[in-house]
Amino acid sequence: MHRIHRCAAEDCVHAFVDFSRPGTQRYCTYHCANRDAVRRHRATTRTP
Repeated sequence: MHRIHRCAAEDCVHAFVDFSRPGTQRYCTYHCANRDAVRRHRATTRTP
């Protein structure tokens, strides 16, 4: 049960089972991970 997590992406509501060896998976899919990385990158590079 300690390997069941919610996706770390803010707009995703899916749960997943973490099959990574160290147990550090944060996202349900690569799509969510990439979308969150793009969102974080755009938040830091915006100029007013």
